[in-house]
Amino acid sequence: LEIYKKGVKKADLICYYDIPESGKKWLRICVDMTRDPATSDIIGITYSQDLTEIKLNELALELMIGSTYELMLRADYKTGKYVIFVYDGTVQKVTKRGNDIFSYLHLGEHRYLGWSDEDVSLAGIWKRLQENKEFRAYYETRDGKVNRVKKLHFYLLDAAAGQFCLGCRDVTYEVYGVKN
Repeated sequence: LEIYKKGVKKADLICYYDIPESGKKWLRICVDMTRDPATSDIIGITYSQDLTEIKLNELALELMIGSTYELMLRADYKTGKYVIFVYDGTVQKVTKRGNDIFSYLHLGEHRYLGWSDEDVSLAGIWKRLQENKEFRAYYETRDGKVNRVKKLHFYLLDAAAGQFCLGCRDVTYEVYGVKN
């Protein structure tokens, strides 16, 4: 009420709260204030907006900024849902959404370098993320007649929420020392 008396008619606050089973929930809480014309009482109209997805995308981008990834995505270990996004310097743009991260990445269909079959599963990836917070993995794939090596860089975002992100890029030249 004091800020209204100073001329501020709108205020908002961005905050989060932790839910042990589901992680951080981010909110924007807004208050619009006005005077009741009949009584001159100050009336506050409040509303909130869930910013959790936006904040998770921002966190993922902060972790991956400065790297040259051909693919950046954020995924939910618990549901398998994922969001692919790009960053154009100021705005994050969601380019695709899906329901099965395991299938989208074709995990299990490539030859992973230094991984056991147990590691190449969503559960194996999640276990490794919980132990290390981030890790890299390399796999070989075939693009037409050319063998390619891809690097996946996994980052843990929010363990309670089951959120992680990854960047992927072609590292064939760095691994083989020749351009295919």
